[in-house]
Amino acid sequence: MRAIIFGSKVQPRDVTIGIDQFSFEVKAGNPFCGVKNIPDGIHVIHFSSSDEETECVRYGYWFEETKGRYLQFDETSGAYSVLKESDDAKYDTMIEMHSHLMVSYPKIEETNWYELTSCITYEQIQTLTGNEPPYVDSSMTTQEESRVLNDKLKNRYDQQSAPHFDYTNIQFKSHDAIRDTHRMEDYTDKSHYLNHVIVARSYKGHINRLLGELQFAFCNALLFGNYGSSLQWHSIVELVTFSTQVSTSLIKRLDSILALQLETLPDEYCATLINQEMWLRCLTVSHMSNKLPRTKRVYDNKFNSTSSDEDSESDHQLPNIDSDEDEDEPTVVSGVYYVRS
Repeated sequence: MRAIIFGSKVQPRDVTIGIDQFSFEVKAGNPFCGVKNIPDGIHVIHFSSSDEETECVRYGYWFEETKGRYLQFDETSGAYSVLKESDDAKYDTMIEMHSHLMVSYPKIEETNWYELTSCITYEQIQTLTGNEPPYVDSSMTTQEESRVLNDKLKNRYDQQSAPHFDYTNIQFKSHDAIRDTHRMEDYTDKSHYLNHVIVARSYKGHINRLLGELQFAFCNALLFGNYGSSLQWHSIVELVTFSTQVSTSLIKRLDSILALQLETLPDEYCATLINQEMWLRCLTVSHMSNKLPRTKRVYDNKFNSTSSDEDSESDHQLPNIDSDEDEDEPTVVSGVYYVRS
């Protein structure tokens, strides 16, 4: 039986524990020993403390294999850490003894979660997080954000020791993205940047890794409210939809993935995780705008009731706070400060 075991029968603090999209409250002092009947595949266990004395940060660990692993609360750090029991017989005994104090993985979530993570591999997660087991929290920055922060603080910020996402660095205004000899072409069509730079160099020609990173970024934005992951999700969507040289099979897969992601995203999260200005451009004026029927339908159902009301538009789309001279400058929309850099 695949299970996530907690090393202590009684949890020391009030905590919200989640596995994938399913979460529940565990009160301090109540018996709880984990989650059982976990289906095969990639999953994530996550936590947020309701302790008023500590800052609430959502954090967790991605995993694929559960054998021998268990979670233990560390009083010093005030967080759960992953430990390893090397004795298989002892580990099996732990599961047997504590099974009655575990909750079962909800079957209703199984299919949806599998589809949300269908392109992600555990190896890619390890690469993008740079740690084992792969750790994620709501405050983790991307490598590029860490570099910028380090520059602004004049090397007082240790970006090497702080956990960060090593997402593919997508820079729409870079020399790789806009070649000197093809400036107009590259400005209107991102195909060269997508196929010959991002896919060929960053993913070694494996387009599935692009979709895997898209799904991983979305899940981290959804489950942890991670800002940098939301930005990466937007960047990949824009990169593909504003390219003309995209295979039919890829755009069909993208349409299915994006439609499911938008369906899954709770309405209350949209204000902070969705940049409506970018999505409207991708779904109305991009090269792939007429090839994303499922995504467009879900988006319209989610936003039409509010976006159609001109009087309420200001509630959902804020004006550009930067220079009006460059249409590619940052725009603030619904809490997502999306930079087409």
